[in-house]
Amino acid sequence: MGRMRTQFGIWGQAGSLLLAAMVVAGIAPMALGDEVLLRRRATVDESVPITLNDIAELEGDYAHSLRDVVVVDQQATAAKGEWVTIELGEVRQRLMAQGVRMGALSLSGNRCDVRVGVVELARPAAEAAAPLKWEEYSVADVAGATDVPAMIVGLLADQLELTVHDRIRVRFDAVFTDALAKASGKRVGVASKSTASGGAALFGLTAYGDDGSITDVWTVRVEAQVWRTVVRMKRTVSRRSVMRAGDIESIAQWVGVGETALHDATAVVGFAARMRLSEGELVREGQLEAPIVIRRGDLVQVHCLSGGLVVRGRGRAQSAGRAGELIECKLDDASRSFLARVDGPGRVVMEAIESREPVAGGK
Repeated sequence: MGRMRTQFGIWGQAGSLLLAAMVVAGIAPMALGDEVLLRRRATVDESVPITLNDIAELEGDYAHSLRDVVVVDQQATAAKGEWVTIELGEVRQRLMAQGVRMGALSLSGNRCDVRVGVVELARPAAEAAAPLKWEEYSVADVAGATDVPAMIVGLLADQLELTVHDRIRVRFDAVFTDALAKASGKRVGVASKSTASGGAALFGLTAYGDDGSITDVWTVRVEAQVWRTVVRMKRTVSRRSVMRAGDIESIAQWVGVGETALHDATAVVGFAARMRLSEGELVREGQLEAPIVIRRGDLVQVHCLSGGLVVRGRGRAQSAGRAGELIECKLDDASRSFLARVDGPGRVVMEAIESREPVAGGK
């Protein structure tokens, strides 16, 4: 399959070593036990809001306890006979707004098309069957494989730039099961039809007869999850709180394709939460920012650089700032303000206009 690297950061050997260390220390990696799987289609009454139970298969006690969470409010429900498309991201946002412990759930599926107030026609037997189970693979085991499921997993591994140390699990749709049965004994070609995003990817299957002619063509949808070490909240923190080591923990679990959970706990410490983060929630990209280290009105030590000279003085911050940002300051008993760069708590640095040369030697 060629060289396979990970798009999630340094996940390969470092992730394996971390997992091994956890085992030696007696810390069992935790896997998610509860799942929320979006159905492809659903039907609801036009007079009631759309709930999680209407649009998803729920597995596990905690998932079932969320069955009545409203995903689409009644006033937003379409008129009778119309369709409402609910994306996985919308479901995630609504659950987070309700304070759901997202770290205790595995969300999968791409979207659910909901028809309002109209009874669906009976589904084909293959589609109406119970959701298929996850099938787990080691990336090292699918290299050069010739059976169709392993070939698909190999293509997914290439897309995701996984390493031979990674583990991946997939769940094929009902179309795939039907295609395998019809293509039994035939040559089958496999090709990617979309990149892996939203927890799944599309693949094309082509069956060939003995004379080389194409006998069948299918498009199948494959959900995928990768075993990763991620950062999870150990306790709830409020917006703008600075993250401490005791606020978070590293756990190993299955995460869906496209999941943006952070994996390096040491890189999280010292950053501020941009929103309220609940206990059990995975820490994701965009949820953290550099903390404010100087607030308006704080006394600051001003380091003024002029050529090879450094002049220090005391001033007061006229605005708040994070490390590296320019803020407005004013020296004691001065009438004019100036801009200085935040260098740390209670400390700012400015350069005199007359010189832009770096400081030489000591302070």
